[in-house]
Amino acid sequence: LSLALGPRPSAVLGPRARRTLHALPGGIAMEQQPPGGQAQVFVTGMALDYERMAVDADYERLTNLKASFKGEYGDLAKKRSSSQIFDEEAAPVVGYIWSFHFLDCLPLPWRRRFERPSSGSKGVARAEEMRERTVNERCLQLEQRWGNDKDAVEITVVNMVGDQRCLRISRDATAGEIKDRLAALAGIPRPELALVCAGVAGAIGDGPLDDEDRLPSEALDGPAPHATMVRTRPRRALSGSHDGSLGLWDISTGERLGMMRGHGDAILSLEVDWSTRRALTGSHDCRIKMWDLDHCICVGTMMSPGHPAFCIAADWSARRAISGSWDRSLQLWDLDLGLSVSKLDGVHGGNVLCIAMHWPARRALSGAQDGMLRMWDLEELALLWTVQSTVRGVSSLVVDWALSLALAGTTSGEISVWKLPTTAEAPERIAVLEGHEQVVSGLALDAEGRQVVSASWDGTLRRWELPAPESSGKASCTAVLNHEWGDAQTCLAVDWSMHCAVSGSTKALRIWAFEGWEEDTQPQMLGGHEDGIACVAIEPQDAR
Repeated sequence: LSLALGPRPSAVLGPRARRTLHALPGGIAMEQQPPGGQAQVFVTGMALDYERMAVDADYERLTNLKASFKGEYGDLAKKRSSSQIFDEEAAPVVGYIWSFHFLDCLPLPWRRRFERPSSGSKGVARAEEMRERTVNERCLQLEQRWGNDKDAVEITVVNMVGDQRCLRISRDATAGEIKDRLAALAGIPRPELALVCAGVAGAIGDGPLDDEDRLPSEALDGPAPHATMVRTRPRRALSGSHDGSLGLWDISTGERLGMMRGHGDAILSLEVDWSTRRALTGSHDCRIKMWDLDHCICVGTMMSPGHPAFCIAADWSARRAISGSWDRSLQLWDLDLGLSVSKLDGVHGGNVLCIAMHWPARRALSGAQDGMLRMWDLEELALLWTVQSTVRGVSSLVVDWALSLALAGTTSGEISVWKLPTTAEAPERIAVLEGHEQVVSGLALDAEGRQVVSASWDGTLRRWELPAPESSGKASCTAVLNHEWGDAQTCLAVDWSMHCAVSGSTKALRIWAFEGWEEDTQPQMLGGHEDGIACVAIEPQDAR
């Protein structure tokens, strides 16, 4: 958040605080004092929306905020002036304070002045509205800047099939700015757009231009086309960490595409819709957030007091999600409304650790620390059946609803394979996979190929082969992968078509190529998070 309030904005936001704010994720927008005494406030990311608001306030009023900092920020309240609050001890944490406490700190009359009129949209509709607004505002800024530049030039950009687009740009326009404008014109997700300098091979390397690169003068002054637009489809993965960050990765190159922050505590679970590039995350801060992966911003928050979402599952086409938590309850969420619409209290005798949902049939399967698997009718909010999966906890779960097959990993290291009934009868355990020595933290199932991959706290990944339904054979472990670091594997995601697995651990994110797995296969390790990885998702080939 950057502020310019009253006749002396520098007295409110000093140079040290400005340097700190400029380093925060999301960017900073500063505005000069306009005539009439009004000041511009830009909220740029984290828990609040990208929004521009005008307030009629004088900087002395901010001194009243000191009383709101008592308690958690008691030391800050001892400061005598607002400039001291922002400039000195508040600077390292000012982003957190304003992100999560700013509006709550204000007296009600002030709060109403800061709150913008609601558009009425919520949930997924609001996410779409914010994505469109972000793109439109960015394009408007570029058009205004380039349009006012007397030295601007016309360029022609061609795509791989020969279609051309003409743009008027400044000579100092970066490739990133040009891609922002082209993405909006072509309706292509910004992360999938690459720009190649046409006719000047080797001028800035032989590959696509980096966002900070500029078109060389040889290209700008040369004949059309001046650049080539290429749509790329990176193989992406998304990871959530105990440090509260969300990382977006290109697993083909190991490049980090974006790092998102907004949660006030560890991220515990995530669910991704790769077709629309949205994600849901659950956290220890008792919030479920929706993210726009195109722009790497949070576009909505659902409050879940006392219900940190240890696990979450979603049906994006139906706009429904379900979460489980340590309060031993399940909550059903309407993603259009952005609200919890139903709650099942005390459904387990322990923390709910994993869940799977099949909304077309209105079914959900949950596993918990009490060792029980429970099937739920989400239409009637009723329990259909319960089965004891293990004497210890159910730590991971994967279901193929079409083939009525479920696998449940346990805290004791075994994996139970269940044939789900079509009626209210109890399921049948058809196999037990044994080999892991500690908690089974992740499972992936290719039911048609009868293949399973599992991850465990014992530091290994295992590949299993299931017998055919009519066969009397037994399930078997066909490969065990270990790595030289030996740290616990805490989560798992698999793209079966590309024979690729991504696992999180207490130290890093790892990419495994499991086609022709060998015992000494070592993964590619990705760094970037400051703490262990709690959850991960990978974009399947058919979503690209």
